[in-house]
Amino acid sequence: MKHRAIILSVILSFFVGISSATYAGEIGKVKELTEKNFNAAIEKGVVIVDFWATWCRPCLMQAPIFDEAAKEMKGKVQFCKIDVDKAKNVAGKYRISSIPCLIIFKNGKEVARLVGTQQKESIINALNQVIATK
Repeated sequence: MKHRAIILSVILSFFVGISSATYAGEIGKVKELTEKNFNAAIEKGVVIVDFWATWCRPCLMQAPIFDEAAKEMKGKVQFCKIDVDKAKNVAGKYRISSIPCLIIFKNGKEVARLVGTQQKESIINALNQVIATK
């Protein structure tokens, strides 16, 4: 299955110029979550979680945009990803029905949700709004 994701990422990188390293598990500063560490990761501060899957083409297009936003917001927001196929309980709890789905948490509570592929500016604007609220 991992080989299929790598092959798909190489094909996509050829067509849209996306780095295959992003999809091979080398997400850089974005933390990969599991069902075991999900709650601990979102409990403090502002955290944005990308709910995605390896087979989802829009998710693969979202990944480098998400990575760019993570670099720009470094130190202000924690950026995380969780594969919905490997974390079905978490995906079910948050009623994820369409991916990519970006959920912004503040101190463990969902405060915003962006569904579908988002531009970097949309992600950063949503995060800045959450940061600005007390």
